[in-house]
Amino acid sequence: MADWKKEEKRRRQLKLRAATERDEINREEARWLDKNAAWALKNGDLASAERLAKRVLALVHNDAGALDLLATVYARAGRYSDALYYSGLLRKVRPDLPGAIFNTAVAKMKLGRNREALADFYEFLAAAKSLREPRWMELKASAAEQARELAASEKKPAPAPPESAPPAAVEPALSCTT
Repeated sequence: MADWKKEEKRRRQLKLRAATERDEINREEARWLDKNAAWALKNGDLASAERLAKRVLALVHNDAGALDLLATVYARAGRYSDALYYSGLLRKVRPDLPGAIFNTAVAKMKLGRNREALADFYEFLAAAKSLREPRWMELKASAAEQARELAASEKKPAPAPPESAPPAAVEPALSCTT
C-alpha cells in the first residue's frame, strides 16, 4: 500500500512539473507575440496587432500588455465599445495603471457616457498627480480640458420642449372585447 501512495505522489509531481514547464513555454511565446503585436500597432497594422494580442490572451489569461494593446487597437479603429471592454478588463487586472483609467474615460466619452467619463477623468488626474514625464503631462492637460468641457456640458440646462398646441382628444384604441 505504501508503494501505491508513493507512485501516486510521484505522478502528481510529474504532472505539476509538466504544467509548470508548459506555463513557462506559454509565457515565453506570449512575450514574443506581445512584442510583435506592439510592433504591428506601431506600424499601423491594426488587424495583425489584434490577432497577435488575442493569441497572447489565449496563452496567458489576463495579460496586462495584451489587454492594453487590444484596448488601444479598438480605440484607434473607432470601436469604442470594444476598447471600453478591454480597458475595463485591464483595470481589473492592474487598477494602478493611470493610462488604463485615461483610456476608459476617453472610450466612455466617445460612447456618450459623459458623466462616467467625467468621473474617470477626475480619477485619472488624481492617479497621475505625481507623474512628471512629458507624456503624462500631455495626458493630464488633455484630461483636464476634457473634464472641463464635460463638466460645463453637464451644467447646461436641458433644452426647453417646443411650444405645442393643447392635446387633441385622444381616440380610444380598438376594443379587445368587441
